[in-house]
Amino acid sequence: MGAFIKYLKSAVTLGSVITLSSNLVGGYYVQHIPAFIAWAKYLSISHHTYKLLVGTQYTSDQTYMCGPNTECLVRDFPSVKAVGLDKNWVSVLILCAMVVGFRLIAYIGLMGIGVKKDKTPSRLASLNLLYRSLITWFHIHKDESFYISY
Repeated sequence: MGAFIKYLKSAVTLGSVITLSSNLVGGYYVQHIPAFIAWAKYLSISHHTYKLLVGTQYTSDQTYMCGPNTECLVRDFPSVKAVGLDKNWVSVLILCAMVVGFRLIAYIGLMGIGVKKDKTPSRLASLNLLYRSLITWFHIHKDESFYISY
């Protein structure tokens, strides 16, 4: 956020909103996402990392005790069913693409593409100009004698 937004408070606020939205649509906290926004889970980092976490811990034929003397398949558990146990390599590729994409976006932001340069001289440039003009004036008038009267 800091690459594009100049003000810290605005960057922190926008970063918080994006992170919270990503976590909510990712399926880790909320399993029943409305259909009109369900596509956003594929843009969420937490969705892909949770899918990889579940995929490394369980297999589709594993069971757990879901009741007294009753075993259920892990793949039928609601939160596991929401992310699935197959195609983990797709999540790995998407996460790698996100890393490269976010780095590229930050690079573009830091390069200042599309940002107007401030044409007003800085204070340091003004002091440098004043210093050089005084030095030049003293070199021109070094042979003249002058007195300061009080």
